[in-house]
Formats: sequence, structure tokens, C-alpha cells
Amino acid sequence: MLPTWIYHFSRLSFTLLSSICPTHSSTLSTNNAFPTMDEQRVERIFDDAFGAHLRDTPKDELDVWSQGMALIERVKQGLETVAESGDKGLFGQAFEDFAWERVPLSTTRDALFHVFEILDNHELRAEFDDFLNAPLDTEEQQATARAALCRITGLPTTVKERPNAEQLRAQVLAIIEDVQVRWKDQPEKLDLFLTKFLSLGLKEDQAAAISELTVAAASEPDLVESLEKMHSIIKQEHDEL
Repeated sequence: MLPTWIYHFSRLSFTLLSSICPTHSSTLSTNNAFPTMDEQRVERIFDDAFGAHLRDTPKDELDVWSQGMALIERVKQGLETVAESGDKGLFGQAFEDFAWERVPLSTTRDALFHVFEILDNHELRAEFDDFLNAPLDTEEQQATARAALCRITGLPTTVKERPNAEQLRAQVLAIIEDVQVRWKDQPEKLDLFLTKFLSLGLKEDQAAAISELTVAAASEPDLVESLEKMHSIIKQEHDEL
């Protein structure tokens, strides 16, 4: 079984670093995507989907990711404690916008300044100083600042969000929700499908991996149609790169 922190990193990967898209998958969360499953079962699925890949990742990289993840959680928990209801999600939104390159770095920095004004925690703010104090006047300076915030938060890189990203997220979530209802009385079949589905992004030949899932779902025509639709969206995204 995955050590707890690696498990939670794999959950973060699912949320921000896509197991379906080539890079990020921002709106999916394990709480929303697996409402019918207990934590231990979801953990086993993620272990099967991501465990071998994560164990092959150099320890120093995993250390950066786990430290960044812990820091993110500290900020989020701090906001949950002291922020007004409308501000509790400020950091999460700022981080998501940064990861997807939706906004200029100056906007991300302003959002983080606001977060730390609310938190009034100088020790926590200091963790972000390399980004908050970085100049942003030139492209080179912006690249340095972006790399600093990636390192601080444990994010390997940022990626420009594609026009059809929301369409893909919706399709992925629809499939995950569908199979949980469809195979609720066939737990082994469900868990095996989800394991293969979640690990699609780790496959060099995604088309072949999706085809394998389609064959496995051959007796479920509407599920096959959903998988083919997802494949079409992914192919469209790749063709536009």
C-alpha cells in the first residue's frame, strides 16, 4: 500500500496533474468523483493506478512534491479557520489559475498577498517570499518567478489551459460517475476499470489504452460511446497542440 503522503500526492496529481489529459485536470476531486466509496477503497484504486509510477520517481522529486502539498494544505486550513466564507477558497482558486496559466503572474501574486493579509501569518508567508518578492518586469524574470512558485508548491510545471479542457473534464467525470452506478454490485469489475481509466495518462499509447477499455466495456454500448467521445476530445486537443 502507498505510504499516506504518496497516496495524497497521487490524489493531488489527479486533481492538478491529469491522469487523463496530458497535463492538468483541475476540477476533479476524489471527494466529488467517488462519493459512494470509502477512503480505503479509493486508496487501493489509486495505489494500483499510480503506485508503481510514483515509486519509480526519484525521492528528491517526491520530497519536493510532498513538502509543497503539505504547505498548500497549511494555507488552505488557515483560511478555513480565519477567513470569511467567501474568502475560504481564495488560495485554491489562485493556485488552480496559476497551474493552468489562466492569469498573469502579477494577478497570482496579488491574490497571494491578499491571502496572507487575511492569514496574518508571517511564518507561512515567508515560505512564499521567493515568489512574492520576485520582479516580474521581463520574460526572464517571470520565468524565474514561475519556477519559484512551482518549487514552493511542489508543482512540476504549469501548462496553458486548452479551449476544450472543461469539456474533457466533464466527460471524464461523467464516465467515473456512470461506472460507479453501473457496476455498483460488481466491485472487482468497477475497481479494475477505474484503475485502468485513471492511469491512462501514464500510458505512452493512450489510444491503445482507451481501445482496451472500450473492449472491456463492449457489452455496455452507451459506455463505449462515452469512451469514444472522450478519445475524440483528447485527439482534438492533441491535434491542436
